[in-house]
Amino acid sequence: MNTTGEPRVVVGVDDSLSGLEALRFATAEARRRGVGLRAIRAWQFASPWHEQNAGQYRAAMVDAAAMVLHDAFQQAMGGLPKDVAVEALAIEGPTAQSLVDQAGAPGDLLVVGRSGCDRGWWRILGRMWNRLAGQSQVDVHCVRLAACPVVTVGAPVLAVDGAGHLARDVISSAEALLRDAAGRPAQPA
Repeated sequence: MNTTGEPRVVVGVDDSLSGLEALRFATAEARRRGVGLRAIRAWQFASPWHEQNAGQYRAAMVDAAAMVLHDAFQQAMGGLPKDVAVEALAIEGPTAQSLVDQAGAPGDLLVVGRSGCDRGWWRILGRMWNRLAGQSQVDVHCVRLAACPVVTVGAPVLAVDGAGHLARDVISSAEALLRDAAGRPAQPA
């Protein structure tokens, strides 16, 4: 929970394409607003047993969560931004609830990556698969539970639409340039 009362941008961090795009968006928004960025990687230790080496597994999970935070900043922006105050935390608990708990002060903004695919039938199939696999949709839960505004960010357009659209656009542009060049008289030297 935000005990300082200062507004900030809170972002859920994972290494999916939409998660990395959400991290970029959240950093840009924190920069634009002139506020701090709190990057959260939630994790859970769901072991039914309590042996003496369970602490080792828990410590390994904390380390793995911290590594995801580090790697996400490296992949999304080449490292931590120099011009934004960043607080990166690995928090134990359900992802959506952990994020909502961290973003609740007036002026806070919560940013999360959109779950599943972003287009057409793939989106429907992805959401059905998540339900069958028992995976929660963090973005949906955050929108329902959060007291502050929530922004859900999808994967970059090129990643969603594929390179096929880009290739078609490049070919169309090249064909148009060739048609224009063929219709123009030669320039005198």
